[in-house]
Amino acid sequence: MPPTVARCAARLAVIAALMSPSAVQAQAQKPDSQPAPAIKADSQPAPKPKSWTDRILVRGYIQVRYNQLFQTNPNLVCVQCDPGLGGDPKFTLRRARLIVEGKPVDRVDTKMEVDLTQAVGSSVFILQLRDLFGDVSIDKQKNGFVRIGLAKIPFGYENLQSSAVRIPFDRDDALNSGAPGERDLGAWFIWAPAKIHRELKMLIDSSFKGAQDYGIISFGVYNGQGANRPELNGNKHVVARLAYPFALGHDQVLFAAVQGYTGIFVIPPENRTPGVGGANNFRDERVALSALLVPRPFGLQAEWNWGKGPEYDNVLNDITEQNLTGGYVMAFYRTFIKKKLIYPYVRAQYYSGGKKYELDARSYLVKEIEFGAEILPLKAFEFTAAYMISNRTQDDGIHPNNPQKGQTLRLQAQFVF
Repeated sequence: MPPTVARCAARLAVIAALMSPSAVQAQAQKPDSQPAPAIKADSQPAPKPKSWTDRILVRGYIQVRYNQLFQTNPNLVCVQCDPGLGGDPKFTLRRARLIVEGKPVDRVDTKMEVDLTQAVGSSVFILQLRDLFGDVSIDKQKNGFVRIGLAKIPFGYENLQSSAVRIPFDRDDALNSGAPGERDLGAWFIWAPAKIHRELKMLIDSSFKGAQDYGIISFGVYNGQGANRPELNGNKHVVARLAYPFALGHDQVLFAAVQGYTGIFVIPPENRTPGVGGANNFRDERVALSALLVPRPFGLQAEWNWGKGPEYDNVLNDITEQNLTGGYVMAFYRTFIKKKLIYPYVRAQYYSGGKKYELDARSYLVKEIEFGAEILPLKAFEFTAAYMISNRTQDDGIHPNNPQKGQTLRLQAQFVF
């Protein structure tokens, strides 16, 4: 037999002997010096997949107002501020908001907000879309993200505050006239380090009157005709904002921002009085400075803007491109009375310029002071009372040179859910 074949036969004989029943039984009776480890039950069961309900948050708030207590002039109105101002004394539903936020996957966030608004023309309680956008993170930490859809324009600090958080009844005329409704359709890039995102969130969560997080750097493009209004030209507005929270001392924070936008705005035909002349397209541009000294316990908030835009000229009976300027300063205090949070405040505002969304780009000269207090007796309920002393001169093609002065005590109840 050849040597190779002989070796293979010998190996097969050894394997056969090991696999015989007697050999297997002997191996089973032989103690194992290293027994196989026992299989232990997992003390913590594997996590269940998240339900879709774990990725959706539903919240909202309701504001009911009475604006005409001790009213001295029923003709003193503010279309931009509150349709319930002026006229006969009445209760009004200023806002009824429903907000749905979703996280379908780890790097995508969505938001939808609808508003049961008080009035549109002669109708009341009209459901209106406020927010509808998605955020796509460019990194796992969500430091930078792209926001696409109907969302707030990063212009001003008070404009980025939720109406549920803001202390005064209405946003100021000066900066808010640049973007009434604060929103438009567009796309924005927003970025900040994770630490800054946490600090901006803390300002809201800890009742320090924070604003929506638009990071340190934000810029983007949007239609420019306003929320829930059709685009009327091919030009897109461009906006940019640079902001930063500076630490002052041990626990104080100064939040500062500079921002601006530019574009071409079109006066729609329905907003022009017959006989009023002027062009249809106008340069629309502004730059603004914002500052907030976080109330610990004393706070200051101030903003000012400068720019150009359409404005009614009662001498020419035309809408012309004119300069505008204005802003506000507010002092407030964060304190507790019998463990109830309270914010006494005073705000003075000034604005000289046009309001592009109103009839004939109505010209305004506004001088106003408001003082009062916001009280939070319960977690889901707050009450605000403020006395307003106002001097408003309004010019348009129907009521040129229309000065109105007056005072009124305003009351608001807010419910948060």
